[in-house]
Amino acid sequence: MTTPSRALSTPRHARVAVSDGAIVADWAAATCVMPERGFIDLWLYDLPAAPPTDTGATDAHIAGASRARLELRGLLARALGQSADAVEIVSGARGKPSIRSRGSVPLYFNTSRSGAIALTALARDTELGIDIECHGPDRAPFLCRDHALPDSEVTRRWTRHEALVKGTGFGLSVRAQSPFALSASAGTLQFGGTRWTWRDLRLPDGIAADAALAFCPVEETGRCG
Repeated sequence: MTTPSRALSTPRHARVAVSDGAIVADWAAATCVMPERGFIDLWLYDLPAAPPTDTGATDAHIAGASRARLELRGLLARALGQSADAVEIVSGARGKPSIRSRGSVPLYFNTSRSGAIALTALARDTELGIDIECHGPDRAPFLCRDHALPDSEVTRRWTRHEALVKGTGFGLSVRAQSPFALSASAGTLQFGGTRWTWRDLRLPDGIAADAALAFCPVEETGRCG
């Protein structure tokens, strides 16, 4: 039986250098600041509990997504030193969300939610993709029950794949590749003329989930390298 994740009394923060190949391990409670160039800031937080409803899982999912968007907007606002109302999130040509620039310092982000846990990555000069999947038999409907790999390994590989899918913004064209091919905890992949790195994330003790980060540094020209 899967042990449920413990609640986080406060958001947890970790900072990793873009050039660092190590798996992230150091999480601490911290206040939100603008990420430094060459680093990626990671934020792990509980979502506020939704009020009970009589209409089942669909409403619960919609409520969870709405809470996640509110928490994300608040996190971005604190990082930018703006009010939440001033943060304008837009979708790119391939649907990847970004912040509309109004002359402020560039801020790249990506976020993922699973159950009552959300994980967000922020950077000033790096395109990002991130994914988190809670453990449990009711999670990850993508799991192939007839797959030769154990479910735990399938979930780990799926998070790596999803982080890359979300990072590149190419969605279905990336998903056409096997989502279970990424067997290493860290590595690089050429896609669409750009070089992406993926990395497993070690979460705080007591968090029953797998997570992965994908990133691609942005050059001075504004192009992902």
